[in-house]
Amino acid sequence: MDGWMDGWMDGWMDGWMDGWMDGWMDGWMDGWMDGWVGGWVGGWVGGWVGGWVGGWVGGWVGGWVGGWVMWVGGWKVRIYKTVILPVVLYGCETWTLTLREEQRLRVFENKVLRKIFGAKRVEVTEEWRKLHNARLHALYSSPDIIRNIKSRRLRWAGHVARMGESKNAYRVLVGRPEGKRPLGRPRRRWEDNIKMDLREVEYNDREWINLAQDRDRWRAYVRAAMNLRVP
Repeated sequence: MDGWMDGWMDGWMDGWMDGWMDGWMDGWMDGWMDGWVGGWVGGWVGGWVGGWVGGWVGGWVGGWVGGWVMWVGGWKVRIYKTVILPVVLYGCETWTLTLREEQRLRVFENKVLRKIFGAKRVEVTEEWRKLHNARLHALYSSPDIIRNIKSRRLRWAGHVARMGESKNAYRVLVGRPEGKRPLGRPRRRWEDNIKMDLREVEYNDREWINLAQDRDRWRAYVRAAMNLRVP
């Protein structure tokens, strides 16, 4: 009996303990290692690598695309300045413009710039809308078409004022036609535009022809008309 009991107890205990320990420990350790370690490592590595790679790739691609769009827009601006604008402003030194005509020229330039820079997407409403004029001029970062006209007109006026009486252009500038003026409001003259342009740069003297004889001072007013800065 003693030998039988000892053998049975030893065999049962050893088998049960070995099987239970092996099965429980193996199953628990395998499940814990596979679940916790796999999930933690997978989540950390996947999240970190995915976020870093996604952010880096998205930022790089977005920046590259945005830079490409700005590069294309820069070329369009160059084409506008070198091809379209010289054609539009051909002979503008001799133009006599009213305020209405200046406004029409500004509208034309704004339409061209909106074609170049496109629309803007509103993040909140996710809608596209036209760029405001102030935003267009900030992107263009150059004097507008009216500034160009005024500057060129003042530059040409200085040349004519220094030509002397032997030149026909000077005689037309200072000459006075004979005869009676027709009834009604007189039409705006080219010289009226010159005086208005000079008033914008804070020169109120009527004898602008004498001022034009000084090339340096006159050049300063021409640059002020282009850049909206008072010399």
